[in-house]
Formats: sequence, structure tokens, C-alpha cells
Amino acid sequence: MYRDHFGLREKPFGKTPDPRFLYLSRGHEEALARLEFVVEEREIAILTGGIGCGKTTLSRALMDRMGLELSEFGDSKERLAGI
Repeated sequence: MYRDHFGLREKPFGKTPDPRFLYLSRGHEEALARLEFVVEEREIAILTGGIGCGKTTLSRALMDRMGLELSEFGDSKERLAGI
């Protein structure tokens, strides 16, 4: 219904963030560059930020850019929940 009304080709919201729609602000661009460096150097990093600031979308964009699979990329939300 709303897709026809607004002339959209696909649903604007999904269950998971889609990195194709990532807006790279200066801060997001810097974070992505730093994360790419961490992956290239095989280092460890922690990505933190407030709810809805783009952590998951940025992580998915990193995985797409670097050709990583989810099994290679750690998500420790459950492990850190008690901290």
C-alpha cells in the first residue's frame, strides 16, 4: 500500500539493517575506515554507541566491503549483556 503511494521499489524497513542504505556521515566513515584497518591488521576492536546510531548497519557494511562471512565476524551482544 505505502510502496505504491510513495513510489518505492522495495520495503523501506526490514527486520535487519541493510548496508545498501547506509548514510556515511563523517563519523560513520571514520569508524568504517578504522574497522577496515583492524580487520586488515587482524587486530581486535569494540564498536560501541547508542541505540540506533548505526552499529549493526556499519558492521554489515564492513562485512560486505571486506568479503567477510558472519562466522568470521563476532557479535558479542549476548556475551556482554551481563557486564
